[in-house]
Amino acid sequence: MFCRKLKLIFKSFWFQNDLVTSPLWLANLTTVALCSFAFFAMTSDPIGKYSLRFIALGGFVIWFFYGGQLRRSGSTWLLIAAIVLPLVSWGGAHVNHPFLAENSPKIHRLTNWFLFIPIAVVLGGRTKNIYVVWFLSLIGALCIPWLTGLGWQDFELGIQGIRRDFGLHNAQHAALLYGVLLLGLMVFTKRFFSVKGTYRWFAIPLWFLSFAVCTVAVVITQTRGIWFGLIVSFLLFPPVLLCRRDKIKLIKYNWMAVVIVVAVFALSLSSLVNLSNIIQGRMTTESHSFENILEKDLQSLDSGSIGIRVKIWQASWPWIKEHPLVGWGGNARRHIVDESGLGVKFGHLHNSYLDILVGYGFLGLVLFFSLIGWMLYIAVKAWQSGCLPGDVLFFFYLYLGFWLFVNCFESYMFFSSGIYVFNLISGGIMTLIWRYQLISLKS
Repeated sequence: MFCRKLKLIFKSFWFQNDLVTSPLWLANLTTVALCSFAFFAMTSDPIGKYSLRFIALGGFVIWFFYGGQLRRSGSTWLLIAAIVLPLVSWGGAHVNHPFLAENSPKIHRLTNWFLFIPIAVVLGGRTKNIYVVWFLSLIGALCIPWLTGLGWQDFELGIQGIRRDFGLHNAQHAALLYGVLLLGLMVFTKRFFSVKGTYRWFAIPLWFLSFAVCTVAVVITQTRGIWFGLIVSFLLFPPVLLCRRDKIKLIKYNWMAVVIVVAVFALSLSSLVNLSNIIQGRMTTESHSFENILEKDLQSLDSGSIGIRVKIWQASWPWIKEHPLVGWGGNARRHIVDESGLGVKFGHLHNSYLDILVGYGFLGLVLFFSLIGWMLYIAVKAWQSGCLPGDVLFFFYLYLGFWLFVNCFESYMFFSSGIYVFNLISGGIMTLIWRYQLISLKS
């Protein structure tokens, strides 16, 4: 009896593919790799790295040989542009400034943004598959303090005002992960509380635990960019409700979700009052830097995190103006920091958009925003056709507001944490976009 129930649970979580028909062994292996990547990418670098490589290899093989109409999607043309642009930039570097040119073109810096394509292929156009992968990423994130950090001690030290990174690259990347999960938990509250059967008594406590852990983690990582990014997302919340109020029907489950969210927010605010000294201390640490920026007195900025960022951004502007179209290539970012005379050892500019402009010029920035804009536009059309659930689109909308803001203060698009978050979410959206496009072609 137990074995049969276990088999049914396993079968209910196993992926089914509505987009492509590929060899069963390849589909199963890429599915295992994707689940492994979702859970281990932030906790075990070797497992996450090799899982991603297998997803990329297997997923692109399936997409190329069995994808059919999927290969004609707009994402294909954007991927081709992401391959060509680094080659052009690399060639231009060898002609114009060979002292900065890399030995070989590093096309992976831009094509890493398109790893959502093999992920979307493996997800197979099914909403259930998306939820399974996103759920695994949530469980993996909850395990981070114990797998890479100090466990409960991280939270104890964090509450005492000591900035924590949970053993990840630095605190900013931990804050990014928990900030995105916090948005997801708020948007998908109803789904957690609508679970039926025996799973219900697991899903509801898990939601409360996850919400508490993510809230505290976002505070004790002490990353102001993430705090302001969440505020930006919260400000985007009311306009959507007002614009789509005709589509929102508050049945009893919705009212239950609203009451629960309000109660949890009240508890969260009371806990944040206890942590207010951390927030206040972090916000006032460099208040004089804010004053200098408002007064346009950039020369008086100190060497704090705000001052360093502004000075690096200022140093990058002459480079951008000199080669605005295709940039200087991948080595320029580090060279700008070294030449700035600030005495810091950074390999990036703490701003994804400036990193793109310096390395790949205006064309690189056009590529990035074309990808974001195209995906959002088609996602709305997929939602209108019924292929993409409303709460998934709502989450994508809030996430984009958050994502576009936080990349102003950190180069997440070029780090493993940013690649992980961007491709897992974009892969989920893309797989439903493909389902919509295939249905449109058939009809």
